[in-house]
Amino acid sequence: MQLGEEKNPNFLIDEKNYKHHIVAKLGEGGQGAVYSTRDENVVIKVVIDEETQEIIQNEEMYEQFKQTIDEVRILNLPEDLPIAKPIHMLKKPYNGYIMRLLSNMVPIKTLINGPKTGLSQFYIDTGGLKHRLEILQKAARILARVHSLPVVYADISPENIFISADKDATEVWFIDADNMRYTIDFKKAIFTPGYGAPEIVKSTCSNNTLSDVYSFALLAFEVLALQAPFEGELVVNGGGWDTGEAEDSWDEDTEVEEQDDWDKTPPDDQQPATNDYYEKAARGEIPWIEDENDNRNFTKKGIPRNIILSPAIRALFQRTFGAEGRSNPASRPTMKQWYDVLQQAVDATVTCKKCTSTFYIGHNTCPFCNEGRDPVFYGQIYDRYFVKEIVDKINNTDPGLKIFPEAKLEEESITDEVLYSKVGFKAFDQTPGVNYFYNVHTDDIFLQDDVTPMIELKQSSIISIKNLSDRVIEIEDKYEQRTLYKNEIYDCRTLEDVKLQIPLGELKTRNISFRVI
Repeated sequence: MQLGEEKNPNFLIDEKNYKHHIVAKLGEGGQGAVYSTRDENVVIKVVIDEETQEIIQNEEMYEQFKQTIDEVRILNLPEDLPIAKPIHMLKKPYNGYIMRLLSNMVPIKTLINGPKTGLSQFYIDTGGLKHRLEILQKAARILARVHSLPVVYADISPENIFISADKDATEVWFIDADNMRYTIDFKKAIFTPGYGAPEIVKSTCSNNTLSDVYSFALLAFEVLALQAPFEGELVVNGGGWDTGEAEDSWDEDTEVEEQDDWDKTPPDDQQPATNDYYEKAARGEIPWIEDENDNRNFTKKGIPRNIILSPAIRALFQRTFGAEGRSNPASRPTMKQWYDVLQQAVDATVTCKKCTSTFYIGHNTCPFCNEGRDPVFYGQIYDRYFVKEIVDKINNTDPGLKIFPEAKLEEESITDEVLYSKVGFKAFDQTPGVNYFYNVHTDDIFLQDDVTPMIELKQSSIISIKNLSDRVIEIEDKYEQRTLYKNEIYDCRTLEDVKLQIPLGELKTRNISFRVI
């Protein structure tokens, strides 16, 4: 228990008469607090009085809260969705419920709340860029699946998303699900201050999937940059304090220790008087700090954006936070688009051999310590379409459709036998260990499909390629061609010039070509 909570009980009993001993507060939002219990897989959400910090004991409110929780219980959420759903209400008169959560989980805010100085070391110590991208990619996938139902999560915040405490693990769970509803069922605007879409803050619209996207983007930018996307020069200082000439990027020749001015704050005598710029930013009336069309709110604070934002991620932030995205929710990207772009960003990272930080393959030196990047393997993933077969299949019209004789296909000459379409890429450090291509790389999968490894690459003195899938893989290098069936292994000295071909039906193949860069 924390100060001001002395009157709260040491344990609570649920409606099934199970006793739950309270251990510590895990997080707190505008609508309550979450506590851990002696059972490491059980947590308790309670409604608290904001002034006294005591758990609300009110039978009338209890019935209203129970009705809210019952509405969540009847949502048709897939069992495998990592969302901590209400299991049992607490026994009257305590307002709250219990839910199950994986052990050793912490709020995602632990990736954001860093020290005043030395941000780079905090960034590395908490997993670095790749870890953050993996966390956000999994969170985006969860939300994309929720939206497909179609259900709205509503209250996305640093307190409501839990992640593995171990930086080498990337489990993600959403908690505090009592605001989830089908899109058409929302009657009010719900948000955590600092994480609400403009239309929700202004109460001009009820929560929907597009407001969820905006809230996710607000949180995602903080996780990546250690800086709120609207807390720039204009908002924080009202334009009244100049940190110096703005810089577009961090000079990569500058040592990390010299970058403590990332979060430099003005002297006390230069602090601006309170103003309504924060409110204006929340209402969508101020440009974001990296707006490509308006730099009035720019700031250098946080991790330099050229380090942590791929071009595709930057484009999604601009679509969300730009003038059009702030005023027209329909112009924002979907959570599926966020998931795809974050997945691609994860695949584009490599590890620094000196400081162990992770960074995008496009950098020739580590942005955190200036160590030169070693050559890495680069797998280009693309689809190969058999054009003639596709056209022939289309032109072989179902005889049943000949009732429309006037609908005739014009004859067109086919000049290309094959078309290629880029799907993605994946980078691998040339260090001993095991890496994988997953079904997101080798197949066309749906959001509800489990992400599973399909090809194993084991690096030691030689490189072993193992087929983990039920599909056959055709392998070609300088010396031979071979068909690899499930659990069969192909050994080679280098991945350079190796090509993999995986059939995806009759009309196309998924291909992976390797090179060293």
